[in-house]
Amino acid sequence: MAGGYRLAALLVVAMAAFPVEGAVIVSNGGDAQRCYEAASATKPNRAGIRVCTRAIARVQPGSREHVATIVNRGIIRMETGAIGDAIADFDQAIALDPQEPEAWLNKGFAVLNLPDGAASAKAMFDTALDKQSRRPELAYYGRALAEEDLGNLRAAYLDYQRAIAIAPDWDAPQRELTRFQVVPKVAPSKSVIGRG
Repeated sequence: MAGGYRLAALLVVAMAAFPVEGAVIVSNGGDAQRCYEAASATKPNRAGIRVCTRAIARVQPGSREHVATIVNRGIIRMETGAIGDAIADFDQAIALDPQEPEAWLNKGFAVLNLPDGAASAKAMFDTALDKQSRRPELAYYGRALAEEDLGNLRAAYLDYQRAIAIAPDWDAPQRELTRFQVVPKVAPSKSVIGRG
């Protein structure tokens, strides 16, 4: 594989319900690099899917670059609303390299778009963290969204805080925390019955 690869993440602010994901950088140029750039674009478009598909056909099957390019195509598909196709790409990347944390991370965001997807998405964010995602703040943020959807408000609050601790300049988790109100836990009062 020429030039190797390295993993990074992309913060995309878009109209999607879950506006963040981790793109996988490839550094060998050509279509694989253009695929990464398309996945990194503020508004990925369907033309990027064609570039990625062409790149997938040209890189060595099963190589880390191949996996990275499949993840990047999945990101574009997710951002263009093709959630089922995005999940298929993330599943393919995971089948080729189950240790690739950014595939789990992005699949978590895709599944979070599905009805009743929060529990499955939470597990995927856990896996991304266990496999040491290069952008753990994204995994904590996604897990917080899932926890909140599941009604686990305390866990969601703590995960938003973890995301902020890792990326203090990122405003998305900070905005989410403004919706929370911390109320001190009050111990139940004890009644004392006595004689007068």
